[in-house]
Amino acid sequence: YSGYGTPPPPVHTEYPRTVYERHLHIAAPLFIDAVNHASLDESFRALLLEQKVHSLAMLPLVAGKRQIGTLMLEGETQRTFTGSETRILPPLIDQLTISVENQRLFAQTQAALAETG
Repeated sequence: YSGYGTPPPPVHTEYPRTVYERHLHIAAPLFIDAVNHASLDESFRALLLEQKVHSLAMLPLVAGKRQIGTLMLEGETQRTFTGSETRILPPLIDQLTISVENQRLFAQTQAALAETG
């Protein structure tokens, strides 16, 4: 955080599952230039606007055939995502997904070794 704009929420902030869950299980990247004009359910839109989120990219992290998470990039100003951004971000997300999945598998292996050792 650079000190400019709205500070991010504290680490370990929990968000209402009933509001977020439906929107985070997505099959393809979603780029929203203007939250106030997007077709989102009203509770999700209100929560985003309360947090001063005016543009949003939601990028699913898919490992194999299962979604392991969603990366949300939030902007305080309304903006138009360029074709370059919408083309470049998905391959970067694929690399991030591999890293996250490798870390999960490493932790799982370490835990199994600790149990047997």
